[in-house]
Amino acid sequence: MFSSRLPSDLHPNDLTRLLAEKRARGMDIIDLTESNPTRAGFTYPAETVIRALEQEGSLVYEPHPRGLWSARHAVAGYLEGEGVRVDPDRIYLTASTSEAYAYLFKLLADPGDAVLIPRPSYPLMELLAAMEAIHAIPYDLSWTPSAGWHLRKEELEASYTERCRALLVINPNNPTGNFLRRHEWEEITRFCSTHDLAIISDEVFFPYVLPRSRIHDPPVSALALPQQTLVFALGGFSKALGLPQVKLSWIVSNGPAPALREALDRLDVIADTYLSVGTPVQQAANALIAIAGTMQGAIRTRCQTNLDFLSSVFPADGNVQLLRPPAGWYAVLRLPSHFDEGLTACCLLEEKNVLLHPGYFFDFPGGEHLVVSLLPQQDRFEEGIRRTAELLC
Repeated sequence: MFSSRLPSDLHPNDLTRLLAEKRARGMDIIDLTESNPTRAGFTYPAETVIRALEQEGSLVYEPHPRGLWSARHAVAGYLEGEGVRVDPDRIYLTASTSEAYAYLFKLLADPGDAVLIPRPSYPLMELLAAMEAIHAIPYDLSWTPSAGWHLRKEELEASYTERCRALLVINPNNPTGNFLRRHEWEEITRFCSTHDLAIISDEVFFPYVLPRSRIHDPPVSALALPQQTLVFALGGFSKALGLPQVKLSWIVSNGPAPALREALDRLDVIADTYLSVGTPVQQAANALIAIAGTMQGAIRTRCQTNLDFLSSVFPADGNVQLLRPPAGWYAVLRLPSHFDEGLTACCLLEEKNVLLHPGYFFDFPGGEHLVVSLLPQQDRFEEGIRRTAELLC
């Protein structure tokens, strides 16, 4: 009766069951998986946000497949402030980056086709692909002490099949925090041009290069690449403003003129079929973007402060090794080989009331890992990390 696109086993895993039991008993859990900035104790300019959502224009419905011009112009202005100049006519507004992926998978792939996705990465990717009846084929990122997490072209070639239609990159990656360097972009561009693949670049964490990341070259947006193949860059207010609840994201398209024109025509049909973005948030877009600098600064500072504490407890050369991220909201701890990451996460929750994600949630290709959010308030974060160290060290 039901579609095979959904997972066959919907039962919660051991960690999820244990968490539900503890919360049902009223236990105080230090959640070091928190990814929602509105629950992380940040001070928002509430008046600005509320006033922005009170626009009289919200009473009039003027649908457009790409979104209201005023909102697309506001997004283009925001991106220009981030160093990327784009034409508002090449912007499509969506309700979320998940919906943006769905649009692009519909645009680029038929049922049974495939997209290449990085591993490790956010675990939603495989499900989003399955929902469109396509396959997600992983290519592994590698880690070395000198280069950190990085992409190897050999991995791309090994994963490629003739049914592949696009290469997905997450730049900076979630949860590793690495971003693509210029030579990696050159390799990706050559690879995609050779195999006639589009590039989908998820750049939601682009504003979050950490202040003390010790990088030599800043991140490069896919939109700055030479126009050798179709490129689609994704972003949204969830990360850019720390406002996941307002539900506004975007796709920015680039590429060779003939292919780009056809892509835009076809995206018009897809977007016009759904028209999912609400008018109020589009009317508010320009005013909401005004808080970007404030919120990004607060989030970067919080993440850097928590990362500094984490590195003092788990140094890069320790028994439990911090794989220090240059960007993003997360950090990765590599465990000694005799640990079991799933069992360790359950033990931390059972014995210390601390919740961390085991690495298999993110499909780490090898070794045992725990993933830590850097968003929680400093006192809770530090207490959670102390308790974690008591069990691990």
